[in-house]
Amino acid sequence: PSLMHLTVSQGNLTTDHLRELKSFAQLAGFQWTNAPLTDDGLLAICELRKLKSLDLLWSAGRKAPPLTARGFQGLAQLQELEQFKLSGPADDAMAAIAKLPNVHSVQLWADALTDVGMLHMASLTKLRELKSDSELITDAGLAALRKMLRLESLKLYSPLITDAGLSQITRLTNIYNLELRQAMLTDQGVQQLAALKNLKHLTITLSSTLTKEGIKKLRARLSNCSFSDYQSSPGGGGNTSEILFDLFEWLKLNNLSRPVNSQQLSKRGNLLITRPPPAQKHTRVVQQRQDRFQRPRDVR
Repeated sequence: PSLMHLTVSQGNLTTDHLRELKSFAQLAGFQWTNAPLTDDGLLAICELRKLKSLDLLWSAGRKAPPLTARGFQGLAQLQELEQFKLSGPADDAMAAIAKLPNVHSVQLWADALTDVGMLHMASLTKLRELKSDSELITDAGLAALRKMLRLESLKLYSPLITDAGLSQITRLTNIYNLELRQAMLTDQGVQQLAALKNLKHLTITLSSTLTKEGIKKLRARLSNCSFSDYQSSPGGGGNTSEILFDLFEWLKLNNLSRPVNSQQLSKRGNLLITRPPPAQKHTRVVQQRQDRFQRPRDVR
């Protein structure tokens, strides 16, 4: 069979079904989303030795499969793998992925990724894209970035990252896209990012210690970089995903398809408002993103 890419979503396939995939020996891309998966099932998938892309992301609100180190060890067989996406526990997965020489993109929607998992990735010297929404990564885990000198896009969402961790990021001179959401930075500390001369896009969280004044000073030093910021939840209260859901329900009732004036949403905060260019009269509602955080706004 000449099938090259396969997507399975919300199916009822069993491990025995997955074992039958071995007949598609040339399969290069496999996406398994929102369907039951066990360690044995993952081991069966890993028999597809020609895979270049493996996507095990689950939709927001769905529980990721209970995979363990036994299943993840099969990933080490995928020597041609270039792109990997995962929802769920990731430290054991990274121990296996670290053995793969060609991986250049890793995206993890994995709350369980810790500094241990980050340090496993230190050997991924060809990595160009890294994204993790884990809130458990600290400055110590950023030491893994030292050898990732080809990294071009870095997106981290941890509140345990501080000014001290930025010294690891500023080593990455090829970075052009950087997101540091929820990081506990200051107006003074963030100025370290001025060393990233190739930076084109920066998304960052404003807080009581990182203000628009600090961003303004940094912007003056990075004239070729576009800046976006978003506010952390006021008082830290409320579940952001629930707020997003509630906001979209309200938008549906008020005709989501048409432009809305920013004043119509002022009581709902700034979750989904992007500031328009001066020539425009309206702010258009942007599409929902499958992440857990507020929509960034352009800093003008």
